[in-house]
Amino acid sequence: MTRDKISNAKEFLSALISKGLLIEPATFESIKEMFQNKANIACLVAESICNDSSDEINSNTIKEKIKFFEDQEKTKQKVTIKKTIKKTRKDYDAQVKIRKIKENTAKKNTTLFCDYFLSRYEKIKKILVRHLDLTNLVSINNLNSSKRNGDISIIAIVKDKIEAKTGTILLDVEDKTGAVRVFVKEADLCQNIINDEVIGIQGNHFSGGIIAKKIIFPEIPFPQEVNKIEEPLKAVFISDVHLGSKEYLKLVEEKFLKWINKDSQTQDVKYLFISGDNVDGVGIYPSQKEDLEINDIYEQYAEFERFIEKIPEEIEIMICPGNHDAVMQFEPQFALDKVYVPNLVNRSNVHLVKNPEYIYLHNNDDSNGLKVLMYHGYSFTSIIDVIPELRKHGLSHPEYVMTEVLRKRHVAPLYGASIVAPATEDYLVMDEIPDIFQTGDLHSHCLKNYKGTTLISSSTFQGQTSFMDRVGHIANPGKVSMVDLHTRECFIKNFM
Repeated sequence: MTRDKISNAKEFLSALISKGLLIEPATFESIKEMFQNKANIACLVAESICNDSSDEINSNTIKEKIKFFEDQEKTKQKVTIKKTIKKTRKDYDAQVKIRKIKENTAKKNTTLFCDYFLSRYEKIKKILVRHLDLTNLVSINNLNSSKRNGDISIIAIVKDKIEAKTGTILLDVEDKTGAVRVFVKEADLCQNIINDEVIGIQGNHFSGGIIAKKIIFPEIPFPQEVNKIEEPLKAVFISDVHLGSKEYLKLVEEKFLKWINKDSQTQDVKYLFISGDNVDGVGIYPSQKEDLEINDIYEQYAEFERFIEKIPEEIEIMICPGNHDAVMQFEPQFALDKVYVPNLVNRSNVHLVKNPEYIYLHNNDDSNGLKVLMYHGYSFTSIIDVIPELRKHGLSHPEYVMTEVLRKRHVAPLYGASIVAPATEDYLVMDEIPDIFQTGDLHSHCLKNYKGTTLISSSTFQGQTSFMDRVGHIANPGKVSMVDLHTRECFIKNFM
């Protein structure tokens, strides 16, 4: 049932009581004073407090909310002034920050694989411990304590998943202290569980293991508000350009360049994201040479540089690699090397980033801005293959696998889905919730929303190839996604 808008102190008090909150007399005096002296924002403060999950309210809470909404009003006034002055993307300064991660300098050995999975476990555990369903949380080595019989919860990494003849699903899971078998009698609880992911389990412990009642994924929560930037600017998202291929769609390139240079729809485009497979590569798969228009990897990148140089220089361009690019294949992949793109390295508007990579737009003292997570998406085919629900939708609907990795808070949770270099930290964990999640690889296209996160699978500039036929990819080329960063409205431009 929708609550009527709160317009005075008595209505606010009634709403708090119905929510189960009791307040001190001094707090009620602060509420009355707010409605008398701050009438323009009092309703906003009341609605915000009623929608909060907090179980306590005092005078300080009122003051903090008043300050928050007063600051918002000041910001809106500033934006109004800017809009009257600035007209095009040239008038706005680019605001780009790239998340820095520690270089993996440790000597490679098997011990690093243990560190890698321990890092994954700890990062996702920090997310899961906030979940209200994980009551009476214990480590596995404490399960056999007499005090631990009955309802318990654990956080563990999935070692193996087995389907018994009776239909019961058996999960062998472990944490840092030990291992245990989990019996899941309701198969729907765990139909999307895969090996190597970290999950929460709530259930009943007995001498033989745990009978699961609930399976909790790290998931992303519903946001309190959708993040936006103050400036009226847009971002464009493309991927899988595959320059050098015989199936490269030159006409799509020409239409795209004309559109981003001269179309009125793109005059406020300030950012361009290119999510990997920038060239077709050399020796990526058997008999690839027969499919190449350009056989030399350096010439392929020279052609890619020429493509980038035709994009207006006032547009900031973020480029990450993919599995067809000339970088090491393990993830996180290094950024494109200056050996292949020497001209791009020297361009101030080009940012060569890793795969995956978090990009922060307009993140400053006055605004949180937007987080963009770029990931090429090489792991997706393997993840789709092992989850029956995803196989139903196939490779042509990437929004389903993108949603699934957001729920698992990891871009490649299944070991072997992508090549992993042993490291002390797992940088594939989605420890921050992206506002925009961009991928590629599947050559499909989607522009969807999941819990406030914009999902973009960025199509391709390449037609159907014999190799794609063999791996089951069906090209859906020529579709370009655009997001208004000020309103979060989304658009699709079809160049086919």
